[in-house]
Amino acid sequence: MNKLKLILATISFVCISGIATAQTITYSELSSGKELSGKYQKYESKSGKTYAIGDKVQLGVPSGSNGMFVNIQKMDITAKPAEFGKEDSNKYIILQAIKTLSNESGDNQVGFLAQAENTKDYYIVFIENAIATNEIK
Repeated sequence: MNKLKLILATISFVCISGIATAQTITYSELSSGKELSGKYQKYESKSGKTYAIGDKVQLGVPSGSNGMFVNIQKMDITAKPAEFGKEDSNKYIILQAIKTLSNESGDNQVGFLAQAENTKDYYIVFIENAIATNEIK
């Protein structure tokens, strides 16, 4: 019985520790203008939808006038950006990492590293812009 209690206590501690260390970043924090850093497990978008590492997200339609995706970059096997268009629409990608990025003017945004389901294709998703242009469903 004591062994069972010890196992249950260990499982509870691991679960609580995991919840306590899972960091979430929100759109409002990005908009605050302060410098952000850290490892994030979740992102709450401007619309209130939460995205987490491990989530499946469906690609929408390209927003570029040339029929290519603009706010999602596909990476080839050498990690160089590769253009891609409607042939990848409706493909599911799995979120692997969440990063905060800043441009020269100090604006913050969130980028996801994602991998296509059942392939070795990788993507960088600038999530708020991708949502606004329907590149993410």
